[in-house]
Amino acid sequence: MSPLVDQSGTRAGGRIVAVGTDYGRALESAAVAPGQIKAQSGFAALTIFPGYGFQIVDALLTNFHLPRSSLLVLVCAFGGRDFMLRTTIMPWKSGIGFTVMATAC
Repeated sequence: MSPLVDQSGTRAGGRIVAVGTDYGRALESAAVAPGQIKAQSGFAALTIFPGYGFQIVDALLTNFHLPRSSLLVLVCAFGGRDFMLRTTIMPWKSGIGFTVMATAC
């Protein structure tokens, strides 16, 4: 299997799926250009909110997040605010716990 990113940090093909919002934010923080990342260390200072143009992540797999959380804002940026809020509120109103179900965008 070939790597999704070659040694120069350039996208080599295939989809990049972030498993969790932290990994999604870390990958996007390492972006230096669309499809290109640079290895870094330290804290990811990037805040992702609706309107952000994702450069690296093609898909995001994550749990539901609590209302008014920064993680929910990131998920709304990726999957669309209205859609993600509808899919988050539905199970919450039905009494389903946030950690019981997962979402995939």
